[in-house]
Amino acid sequence: MIRLSLLILLFVFSNAFKTKEVEKINLTIGANSYLLIDGKSNVNTFQCVFDDYLEQEKICLEVVKDGECIHFSNAEFSFPIQLFDCGNKLMNNDFYELLEYSTYPKILCEIVCIKDKDLVASSQQKCKTAVVSTRITLAGHSCDFSLPVEVESHQNERNYIGSLHLDIRSFGLEPPSKCLGMIQVDPEIDIKFNFSATIERN
Repeated sequence: MIRLSLLILLFVFSNAFKTKEVEKINLTIGANSYLLIDGKSNVNTFQCVFDDYLEQEKICLEVVKDGECIHFSNAEFSFPIQLFDCGNKLMNNDFYELLEYSTYPKILCEIVCIKDKDLVASSQQKCKTAVVSTRITLAGHSCDFSLPVEVESHQNERNYIGSLHLDIRSFGLEPPSKCLGMIQVDPEIDIKFNFSATIERN
């Protein structure tokens, strides 16, 4: 009987320390945010720029803090493919066609969790690095990635700076070739971003 009581007590205490803290925050993306996609072929390089976040509405997120990890719900961001600018109309059309925008008009990015318990709440450190787990959906295919993100804090404002190297074939896409195969596009691209955000607690 004493042993049973001790086991019950131990179970209660262990679950008490596993209690997860839930918080709701409002996230507003700043107008100076941008996203770049860098690519290359065997003859040149190209860069497609998405900087249309100035029209981003306020997003309400539910944040669950679990130890050193922060989990999110509703933390999905969409990037309309036709808002990327690759420098000229011909390159834009090639880029849109490559990503099958007529069927899948948006790139989706979901923030799954961040491994750093103070990333959202702390303003004591002006610059730090956290590991972000994200799910990217492109042309109807989703892939999970883990990447380091540099975070700059200024009171209730944050800058999230990072990059991701990926192969578009992971999303079922094949790099195009031009001029009877003389021009070959590299399947590997680099995504670079700098998002500024204002955080408000409900």
